[in-house]
Amino acid sequence: MRVPSIRCSQSRLLMIVERAAILLFLLSGIGAFLCPLGGYGIGLWRCARRSPEAIKYFVSQQRMMLISFYKFAGFSIATLVIGIVIAATLPIKIAFFVGIAVVTFAAILLIALAPVGLSMGPTLVLASSEPMPGCCARCDYDLRGAPESRCPECGHAGAMIIRAR
Repeated sequence: MRVPSIRCSQSRLLMIVERAAILLFLLSGIGAFLCPLGGYGIGLWRCARRSPEAIKYFVSQQRMMLISFYKFAGFSIATLVIGIVIAATLPIKIAFFVGIAVVTFAAILLIALAPVGLSMGPTLVLASSEPMPGCCARCDYDLRGAPESRCPECGHAGAMIIRAR
């Protein structure tokens, strides 16, 4: 009967930990890229239940943040691809330093992007529940022309939200 050595079990454990770390890194990366889109979609759905004006307001406030995030992500991925291409095409001595530098820069950008992406989804969902300026905080009724502070739609007192963004 063969007894497994300690060295064999340590290498197997190291391999399992390494694969788990790679899987966690890949899943967090995928989540970082999908979370803002999911949050934006849920935010639009929540606004659609309220009013068409709520959708317009939400899109006008959140669209540029989402576009900026994906522009930065695209830049990071393009930099990573360029670094890999450089490393594959140049002679070995030059490719090692240039390719590794570019790939390391892109990897740092992508790692820094993951927490931003993962936090954007919930932020977008919470932003969809903000009342629009000049509207009732409870029912989104447009109070900009109303003479009194009570909402004629739902009766909420002090309903008008005045906020400039």
